[in-house]
Amino acid sequence: MPLLRLLIIAALLATITSTLRVYPHQIAYFNEAAGGPQNGHHHLLGSSVDWNQDLLLCHELAAAQGCTQIHYAGRTTWPVEEVFSGWSRWNERDPLHHDADSMTVVSRTWLSRYRNRTDTGDRPELQVEPLPLPSLWRVVRVDDAEKRHGLKKGK
Repeated sequence: MPLLRLLIIAALLATITSTLRVYPHQIAYFNEAAGGPQNGHHHLLGSSVDWNQDLLLCHELAAAQGCTQIHYAGRTTWPVEEVFSGWSRWNERDPLHHDADSMTVVSRTWLSRYRNRTDTGDRPELQVEPLPLPSLWRVVRVDDAEKRHGLKKGK
C-alpha cells in the first residue's frame, strides 16, 4: 500500500511539473510519451495543434527584439496584416528580409506541408530555426532551386 501511494504521488508530481513547464502553451502541449512539446507536431498538424495561439506572443517577442516588420506564412482565420501593425503575408517565392528590424516567421503546420510537397524540384529550400514558441519557426535562409541545382532561369 505505501508503494502504491508513493507511485501515485510521483505520477501527480510528474504531471504537474510537465504542465507547468510548458505554460502558457498548453494548447500545443504533448506529454513526454508523445515526444513532448517540442516533437508533438510530428503526430498532429493543422487545427489539432496550431490555432495561431502564439501569434500575439510572437508579436511581443519581435517587439522586444526591435523588429517592426513581421513577414508571416501560415493559416489564420483572420488577416494578420490588419490585426498587427507591421505584419504582412509571406511565401517562399518572396525575398527573405534580413533587415535588423524584420523577421520572417512560418507556422509548424505551414512548414510541414511545405516540406512534404511533391514539387521539390523548383521550390526554394528553407532553413529555419525554432522560436521559443511551440508552433512558430523563424526563416533564416532561402536557397533558390536555380542555385542548388545549377539551373538557369527559363530552362
